[in-house]
Amino acid sequence: MLSNPKLVLVQGALNVVMKQNVTLSCLSESAFPPVRYTLFKHNQQVSALNRSDLTPALFTLTINSASDVGEYKCKAEYIISSGGKYSNSLNFTLIEERSHSQPLISLALTLLLLIIGFALAIPFFIIPLYKAKKFKSTRPSTSFTSTVNAEESENEVIYTEIGKFLSPTAVRQVSSGTAKSL
Repeated sequence: MLSNPKLVLVQGALNVVMKQNVTLSCLSESAFPPVRYTLFKHNQQVSALNRSDLTPALFTLTINSASDVGEYKCKAEYIISSGGKYSNSLNFTLIEERSHSQPLISLALTLLLLIIGFALAIPFFIIPLYKAKKFKSTRPSTSFTSTVNAEESENEVIYTEIGKFLSPTAVRQVSSGTAKSL
């Protein structure tokens, strides 16, 4: 009498990645040869093997797309009669394959962000700071060492400004200190 076959994963894993090969074994232990073993995925036939001995049927699958994952079952039946018995099911799940280039991509993006940040820092921060320092070093000092120098500087500025409105003779008098005050 035909018993329910056992579907066993021989090679690979139930969590698969693209282009991975898996091998399934299907065997009804109490069957008398010849036996036909049929592999189904979601109730659709994938492959069939006739066995004339008591060895299991081996099905090798390559996971090429997301449609290749899901529930698989095996059916054992005698070749000369109809009907048969189904095995347990195995469910394959597609997992995301870790890319070796992923760390390189994140490193490249980080470096790109640093370069962009530095490029933005130049016109907005570094150049204005440089210009401010340069402006400070070229500006005349406003500190005075003595009050005499301060008074002379102030008088010079005032006399220069007044000189624009006076005649050349008056300017000479103001400069020499002989001008009469009002």
